[in-house]
Amino acid sequence: MTVVLDLDSRAIVSVVKGRGKIPLREVFALLKAARAKITSVATDMAGGYIAAVMEHLPKAALVFDRFHVVKLMNEKLSDLRREMYHELTDKQHRKMLKGTRWLLVMNPESLKQNEKVDEQAQLHEALQLNESLSVAYYLKEDLRQFWNQRSKPAAEKSLEAWCRRADASGIRQMRVMAKTLRSHRTGLLNGYDHPLSTGPLEGINNKTEPCNAEHMATETMNTSRNESSPSTTPNTPYKVNTSRWPNTPNSAMNRLSDGNPYIRHLAVKWLADARPRSDVAVPNLIQRIDDEDWLVVTSVILTLGDFGPMAAAAIPQIEPWLESPNEYIRL
Repeated sequence: MTVVLDLDSRAIVSVVKGRGKIPLREVFALLKAARAKITSVATDMAGGYIAAVMEHLPKAALVFDRFHVVKLMNEKLSDLRREMYHELTDKQHRKMLKGTRWLLVMNPESLKQNEKVDEQAQLHEALQLNESLSVAYYLKEDLRQFWNQRSKPAAEKSLEAWCRRADASGIRQMRVMAKTLRSHRTGLLNGYDHPLSTGPLEGINNKTEPCNAEHMATETMNTSRNESSPSTTPNTPYKVNTSRWPNTPNSAMNRLSDGNPYIRHLAVKWLADARPRSDVAVPNLIQRIDDEDWLVVTSVILTLGDFGPMAAAAIPQIEPWLESPNEYIRL
């Protein structure tokens, strides 16, 4: 089933049986008859929908929104976790990894940490079991930065840098994801010109599920008809609580020594995005070049590169890493 939604009015334009190019012919015919002025379309990355939009709305901007990209990335991460689970022989380790199925795909800000449960610690222990799973998890979190860039050119640079790191990881699922993102680069970057989201439509899909004996895999396509009156829907389906994360240069510098490597990694990323306010953090970043977590080391080195000449003092500490057996770090 395909649901077409007008993002300006939040009205359902049409619901058709089937998916892809052929079922949508009648929908596009009706839109043409109504003289609808469609300037942008948000959909997932299914080839049938791409072909349909290119044929019937050649002048409209095609946007692949965040919801479906994150969903696809989570599927790749879950697939890798399953592989790791079957490769483990230690029953205790298998049990530990099995319990992280949802922790791996959750936003880290949503992980529970109280007297009864510490999901952050549980996730950290699981990531220590396998380097590939740890790398993939960091890549999953890094991908979120694509939608937080200041401009479209910066987003393009961020996307290519992510794909290079994914390729260097040597992890099959990450390389496939990088190939997918590269081949859909234009639609991803169009999101900076047309901030559309299929989030509202996913709510409609969820309401349809109880009506079916089995889960209905409903493909989605949204339309925005008037560029002068863009959708007010933010380009994210998530409500992120960032109160526990760095929000000032001082708080980020303090988090560089946190016991959780992901928090250290996040602090480094925050300082990278906060320039020039974070210029004072260069000495603190240099101290983390020899961090015990090599993924944090990679983040620090990349970030220091962005600081340019003011980080020149870091060169003697960085040079030995060029001889590292880890291709991810050398890159």
